[in-house]
Amino acid sequence: MDPDSLTVLRRRSAVIANRPMALGAFELELSRAHLDFKAGAEIVIHGQEQYEDRIYSLANGERDPTLRLLIRLIPGGVTTPRLAKLVPGDAVEFTGPTGSFLLRNDDRPIWFIATGTGIAPLRSFVRTVPHLRPVVLHGVRQAEELYYRDELEPHCSAYYPCVSRDPKSPQRVTTRLPSLRIPTDATFYLCGSQPMIHDVTKILAAHNIPADQIVAEPYFFW
Repeated sequence: MDPDSLTVLRRRSAVIANRPMALGAFELELSRAHLDFKAGAEIVIHGQEQYEDRIYSLANGERDPTLRLLIRLIPGGVTTPRLAKLVPGDAVEFTGPTGSFLLRNDDRPIWFIATGTGIAPLRSFVRTVPHLRPVVLHGVRQAEELYYRDELEPHCSAYYPCVSRDPKSPQRVTTRLPSLRIPTDATFYLCGSQPMIHDVTKILAAHNIPADQIVAEPYFFW
């Protein structure tokens, strides 16, 4: 979505914490600035210039007192190196909420398939509706990148870590998914890299999953 198309209030927040999550990723905790949103929504973090603006998924529940953003550091990028240096008390301006990757109000089982920081919206989902019990596949390069695993796994009916650089058993979500019993009555949430979303969508189509049961949110790292 083009940040220029947003007509909602530009808000001023403050950094509460900046936590390293793994090599090359960090979590920003921000004051809420009276923001109301639906689980899975995004906000636009503004830079000094418009080209520095970036959109990030909220990783907190609808009723949590603060906002959380799980951010992948892009070496040489124009925005994430600046965000990585923020300290408590620093000001942050944002616009939102925006985005369509929202938790649907239906009675279908939920499958959440993510790569990397694409797991962030799931935290928003389960903190908002703790009884969801989703099936989760999370694809990462290293095991330490299984962000929020300790918090999320107890909420899942099944949790499949897919670590592509595991020296003993390397795996990707696109190789693990076909080995599972894929239900035709579930809603599938796909979040992360565009190639993963493309490949998983093809796998689901081959298992006769209708397009209206697939919700996708591609992440772009720049």
